Amino acid sequence: MNRLSFAVLMSVFLWLTGLSGCGSKNDGPERYDVSGSINYQGAPLESGRITFVPDAEKGNEGPVGYAMIKGGKYDTGASGGKGTVAGAIQILITGYDFTATGSNEIRPPLFEDYQATAEIDPEQSETTLDFDVPATAASKK
Repeated sequence: MNRLSFAVLMSVFLWLTGLSGCGSKNDGPERYDVSGSINYQGAPLESGRITFVPDAEKGNEGPVGYAMIKGGKYDTGASGGKGTVAGAIQILITGYDFTATGSNEIRPPLFEDYQATAEIDPEQSETTLDFDVPATAASKK
């Protein structure tokens, strides 16, 4: 794992551990909804998670945004999601093996932390970002 990935993952971990705090939905900086589609190996990614991390190296800060990926689509405004702050962001996409069976079975990753970057425009209340994750992102088995 490279140094940037470790720093980003630590930021996400620290932010997630702070989720148990009190406060209303509107506390903190303004958040923006992001939605779109994600393909992996030419087909919609069935299951996964997308995380939006403010790019500290470009002077952006604030809370992390996230959404679950289902059937190749994600939406931070949907139940279980959280919008991101405006400005430069790093994006981490993790795909899960949807072929795993059993109701209590943990789905192994197809790939972990495919990285991309984007700029969220504060003039738009919602942004659409689509991604094509290359086959080279596959987890080493």
